[in-house]
Amino acid sequence: YIMNMTFIASLDNLHPMLQFIRIEVRAAGFEGAQEVQLELALEEAIVNIIKHGYKEGVGTIEIRCTCIPYTGIQVVLI
Repeated sequence: YIMNMTFIASLDNLHPMLQFIRIEVRAAGFEGAQEVQLELALEEAIVNIIKHGYKEGVGTIEIRCTCIPYTGIQVVLI
């Protein structure tokens, strides 16, 4: 299945973005250290997009999570 959500690219929305990712990562079967590592990597990517991608104004970040049965999860930041 594919779940996606679009957020205003702001540090104020960082926690809601990570919560969305956390839910999808858990639904894909990740937990413990794997879950933490995925969340940390995605947090860094999101913060970089916010700080460096939208210097001149406000933009959006779409987070698309695709659960791949028996394989894992694909998370795309657009």
